[in-house]
Amino acid sequence: MRRGGVACSSGGLAKTCVVVFLLSAVGKLDASLLVTNGTHIIDYDISTNRQTVLPVSEPGGIVALAVDVGGQRLYYTNAETGGIVRCGLDGSNQHAVVNTDVTQPTGIAYDWVSGLVYWTDEGRGTVEVAQGDGSNRKTLISGQLFPRGIAVDPISGYLFWGNQGDFTIRRARLDGSDVETLHNTGLVWPNELVVDFPNSRLYWIEGYFGYIGSSALDGTDRTIVANVSSGYVLFGLALQDDTLYYTSWEGKLFSVDQNSGEQSEVMEAEGEQLLGLVSVHPSRQPAGSNPCQTDNGDCSHLCLPTAPDSRICTCPDDGGLAIGKDNKTCEEPGQFLLYAKADEGQIMMLTVDLSMAARPVLLDQGVRPVAVAYDPIEQRVYWSDVVTHTINRVFLNGTGSEAFMDGTNGIASVEGLAVDWQNRRLYFSNLGLHYTGVSWGRVEMVGLDRTGHRRLLEGRVGKPRSIVLDMQARHMYITDWGEEPKILRADLDGRDPQTIMSSEMENPNGLAISDGKLYWVDSHVKSGVNSTGTLEQAELDGTNREQLLQDVPFHVPFGLAVQGSTVYWTAWGQDGTGAVFQGNSGTGDHRVVVGGLGDPMAVTICNKSYATPEEPNPCAGHDCSHICVPTAGSYRCMCPNTGGLGLGSDGKSCVEPQQFLLVADLTEIRMVPLDTPDRYPYPIIQVHDLYSNIAAVTYDPETKMVYFSDVGCRSILRAYLNGTGLQVVHRDTGVSDGMTIDPMDRYLYWTDGERGTIERMALNGSEEDTHEVVLQGLDRPRAIVVISDTNYMYWTDWGESPSVKRASMEVNATDVQNLVEGDLSWPNGLVVDSNEGKLYIGDGNNTKIEAALLDGSDRQLILDESSGHVYGLAKIGDVLLWSDWAGQSVKMMTLGSDEIQVLTDGLMRPSELHSSNITDGLLTPTTHVSTTTTAATTLAITTTQVTTPVPTTAVTTPVITTRVTTPVPTTTVTTPVITTEVTTPAPITTTTTATTPVITTEVTTPVPTTTATTPVITTEVTTPVPTTTATTPV
Repeated sequence: MRRGGVACSSGGLAKTCVVVFLLSAVGKLDASLLVTNGTHIIDYDISTNRQTVLPVSEPGGIVALAVDVGGQRLYYTNAETGGIVRCGLDGSNQHAVVNTDVTQPTGIAYDWVSGLVYWTDEGRGTVEVAQGDGSNRKTLISGQLFPRGIAVDPISGYLFWGNQGDFTIRRARLDGSDVETLHNTGLVWPNELVVDFPNSRLYWIEGYFGYIGSSALDGTDRTIVANVSSGYVLFGLALQDDTLYYTSWEGKLFSVDQNSGEQSEVMEAEGEQLLGLVSVHPSRQPAGSNPCQTDNGDCSHLCLPTAPDSRICTCPDDGGLAIGKDNKTCEEPGQFLLYAKADEGQIMMLTVDLSMAARPVLLDQGVRPVAVAYDPIEQRVYWSDVVTHTINRVFLNGTGSEAFMDGTNGIASVEGLAVDWQNRRLYFSNLGLHYTGVSWGRVEMVGLDRTGHRRLLEGRVGKPRSIVLDMQARHMYITDWGEEPKILRADLDGRDPQTIMSSEMENPNGLAISDGKLYWVDSHVKSGVNSTGTLEQAELDGTNREQLLQDVPFHVPFGLAVQGSTVYWTAWGQDGTGAVFQGNSGTGDHRVVVGGLGDPMAVTICNKSYATPEEPNPCAGHDCSHICVPTAGSYRCMCPNTGGLGLGSDGKSCVEPQQFLLVADLTEIRMVPLDTPDRYPYPIIQVHDLYSNIAAVTYDPETKMVYFSDVGCRSILRAYLNGTGLQVVHRDTGVSDGMTIDPMDRYLYWTDGERGTIERMALNGSEEDTHEVVLQGLDRPRAIVVISDTNYMYWTDWGESPSVKRASMEVNATDVQNLVEGDLSWPNGLVVDSNEGKLYIGDGNNTKIEAALLDGSDRQLILDESSGHVYGLAKIGDVLLWSDWAGQSVKMMTLGSDEIQVLTDGLMRPSELHSSNITDGLLTPTTHVSTTTTAATTLAITTTQVTTPVPTTAVTTPVITTRVTTPVPTTTVTTPVITTEVTTPAPITTTTTATTPVITTEVTTPVPTTTATTPVITTEVTTPVPTTTATTPV
């Protein structure tokens, strides 16, 4: 045969090399070693000490090597680019055989009897297999903690690998079955492994403690062959005849006599780290046989040996196939279960078609998936991941995996999904926790083409989880495991939310509808560790409640799927070894369908095909401009969250409102239309940053730009009403709680409560050229109003001497006056009505609103403590509006009336308000449907004057090139803690709790910080640095 490469001088990789070719017969091939330094592969001839650099070059990442001696092929892993590469033993014909969905492969082995290549993937925590050309890839074992070296023994029918995450060496059958731990002591970095076939021994190199260990293939008779510690990490291991070879990160290759333990240095690569190592000789791949050797074992796709005389036929991960009833042929199932294996990050399919054999098939891989749903039209599976904060989707055949929505769409912890395939829409629950302690729960929908994203329920749901749709009655049902556990029912558009079940509920999880009945499981974890879950059913209106399968021990039930009398559910089990169960609600019979799943999450039963409903779709041929949602016997038009649109008076068209209210709401700017019947608080601008904390807001009608402060990110930003053009206009602010625009001189003013300043910058100039401090030495200024006509600026100060002050709009003005002081605690909101000659002050701590003349005299109490925790304040005509932190709402009252109304609710932490320029006339009385209550609120606002002068000259929008980007963590292994009292939602780990049904580390419901005890919006937060894995030496 012909072997080629680049011959180099001894003593390492020389700078100058020449091409050489070695000719020999396969049967008389001299033994050699292949070793990698990460970028190259070196062929070391054992008998001649000759080193040859193969013409294989990578920028880095070559870690592990394997060979097919009979086929004269070399396999190697690239842990940087994520791929399995094959080439000739001479380095020729190099190409990737697996290069998708591979993250950090660091171990590889070749089964020369069956022609299969096995590898470990540290990033995915998997042991995988494929045919030698990379086809018919399948994940055999998942949920491993940093698996590294791997060895196969097709003679005995076992594979072996080491885990650096739990310090173990394990083995399994070649099909991944019968996993067992051989060794779990004396290990930290078990790197490469080899099998001594004639003597049935397993050898491994322990990189941390520095020894070569050995045992029988069943783990007995464990010994230390040699202590080989050199002060460097030991990595590669190979066996040839009676000699073991190993590599170290000092760039040396050593040999150890298998019997005596005598050691010697074989080769040195100066300045290099030597990694993977493999011996090349026919004796290392002795003859063997198994049923997969001939005609692929009569399997249609993948044949895997289970023992020397047995095999199974199985299907690859991609293709959406399941093994048929003949146990040989892979077919498309007609009916199947989808379920999420959270601990192993996998989305699985299991056929329930009685004509097929039930074996789980991997569809997609994530980090910690929870919810699953299916679209039969496009045959796509949608699933959520609570670690990556994404909704993902993949075709049923395993192709086209992609993130459908992510953090830029406001996705946090999604625990429920439901597909309305008729109207091409996805419904989902969304649960988040802000670093300030404010938590929020929502139910939202979005088109399957990613358009028409709209929130449906806010505030009314605490911790929403499972969602199911009743398309006949046009209802959706939601389980809520928050402080007030319940099951909610609402129209598909979010209207008319009703609690239909709440008594004796603790942790309602999975939800299902079948044959006109509603089913749910409740883990009852709040009762304690010895609690038992329940499965119940009721009519769709909540009546006739009944417990099912009372003799079944439900240990933390989570997911639920029902078809007729057949019930499927997932349960976590008492020791974290959960399963998918099947039961009969009539007979009470039940069984384990798939076991050993850790903490399985959602499960749903699906038909691959679909039947067109007999009842016509109300939205077919609709005349809505944007979103049509079917309701009972009709439909409703809606507008998307972003775009700066509101539903017009015709109830069909989405239009730009000319009169609106802006609300700064923690991480977003809300817009409430005021000139149409629509009162929904549209989240038109969303800053999806972990540290965002939006406090102040104002609007420039000339450029249609919204300006706002983000005290969490310490910056001032702006964007158009439609949410586009998001830019930073000023950086390095302190705590800017108040903001306003001087429309005459075109200046943006803001307060800084941390620095005790009032500052400004020109709207038509650059930050560097026009930013200046107007006043300094103040205490804690907050709200600010400027009146250009009188050249005065007014502001509230909630420092040691709470007051309302006034000064000229001059730099370093000397005429600062205290207008209102005494009997104030936290003066927050401020309105100056120069036409009426009055001030209006909102006091947050005293929860009151007062009025006074412009000189501070004639103080009058407008509202007492019934106003809630007042923050922002606005006035339109004779209507006063204020934001209420405690009620998470915006309230309103007509002056002279004692009736308080809710303008909009379901907010997170509404702060400053800004009303757009309102023209003379009467705003149409409307009916507002609350997202947290079913009661309607009547709104009638009359205005007869313009409260803010409209500029008459046009200006050019200043160009700011710096964009706001959302920082993305580089690792999901650990979740950064933002403060010492509030933790960021993170995935459940089985080490924390095995019996809690919550998805995040928020095992007990965190209590949001009380806004009645702190007037400060935020304190400075430093960005945590993600930690790295200390147990992985690569």
